[in-house]
Amino acid sequence: MRAKTANRKKLKRNDEDYVYYESHHIIPRCMGGDDSKDNLILLTAREHFLCHWLLVEMYPNNSKLHYAFWGMCNQKNKHQNREYYISSRVYESAKIQAAIAHSELHSGKTPWNKGIPRSQEVKDAISRANLGKVHTIETRQLWSNQRKGRVAWNKGIPHTEETKLKMRGRIVSEETKLKIKKSKELNPYTHSDETLEKMRLSHLNRPEFTETHKTNLSNAWAKREIIKCPYCDIESKNKGNMTRYHFNNCKYGRVDEE
Repeated sequence: MRAKTANRKKLKRNDEDYVYYESHHIIPRCMGGDDSKDNLILLTAREHFLCHWLLVEMYPNNSKLHYAFWGMCNQKNKHQNREYYISSRVYESAKIQAAIAHSELHSGKTPWNKGIPRSQEVKDAISRANLGKVHTIETRQLWSNQRKGRVAWNKGIPHTEETKLKMRGRIVSEETKLKIKKSKELNPYTHSDETLEKMRLSHLNRPEFTETHKTNLSNAWAKREIIKCPYCDIESKNKGNMTRYHFNNCKYGRVDEE
């Protein structure tokens, strides 16, 4: 009330009678207020802060008021002259309430970029940023602990025919092989003694295959198509290994290319 009757005016900074004021909505815009002169009042920075603090205390369920108060606590720029200091408890309370309001506001909403594939330019930028980056053993162990017990997002979802064709015909380029080799050199990984012991015990306690299981495996292997290298006479029924490790590395094929 005092601010409304004091006939305050915004003056230029170089004016002798200059006093720093901020415009405040008497009825907040999120509660139906407008930008008319009757709804605006000039307050000092401290008065403005106190008004917003009172508003969040009076209307604790209004998320936009919490956003505004959080801004009063931390936002500063060259056009503002907020010389007040808030306590750590007020800062913590404002931060927590703003985070809760943000979570409730976006809960259930679909991200704006969901379903939009990344461009090749963005992919290349991400690849360059992560190239040569080495994560510590502690970080990797932390990720492992966080993922334990989780069900994979794609568990039970069969591959499409298109994906299967890509997997069957996948040939690792020389450039990719060099990247993998460099990554392993920079970030060598070995199993801990505890993990090795677990692996050893799991193999010892593994039940033997039943005769039915052995027969099924034998029949499945017999039905496999024999794959022949186009450069030499090597044949195999293991198409995955032949495609990945032999075809592109066949010494006779390399001679032909030279």
